[in-house]
Amino acid sequence: MIYLAVSMANQCDYCINSHGYMARQKGLTDEMFGEFMAVVLAAQKGNKIATAYRVPVDAAFEEK
Repeated sequence: MIYLAVSMANQCDYCINSHGYMARQKGLTDEMFGEFMAVVLAAQKGNKIATAYRVPVDAAFEEK
């Protein structure tokens, strides 16, 4: 599922198809895929919004 999410984020059709096929072989249902897509798309949108607004990193998340 992680490979599939990264493949979607990188927009690699070959990888999306191959990892999607393997996930379905392992039991991924249409309902599960829909929920998975909602999470991936929400993460992508959140990243794009934070980048567009140049939201600074919270001090709590800064590496020390």
